[in-house]
Amino acid sequence: MPAGHDCAHAKMAIAVPKRLLKSSVARNRIKRVVRETFRGHVAAAAVPAHILVTFKARLDGRKAETRQLFRSELGRLFNDMVKRAGNDRDAVVPTVSS
Repeated sequence: MPAGHDCAHAKMAIAVPKRLLKSSVARNRIKRVVRETFRGHVAAAAVPAHILVTFKARLDGRKAETRQLFRSELGRLFNDMVKRAGNDRDAVVPTVSS
């Protein structure tokens, strides 16, 4: 976390470009899944962090199996982040492009 930013809880920003998903319904669905997964893993662990989730590849959020795979992968990444932050509060978590 940047110096001088005392934060007792995690904050997250999500960016889903319109050029990847034209439908606002699909973009909002993806954001909803990310927020839901974030609350279940990071926010519940009370890890102070600033997180930016960006998308660089097209994701078809209409298919149930794609959403389930996306949720499980995102959950794994958030769990890894929580474990790293628990070991070292100043740890930098590598970014993974979706």
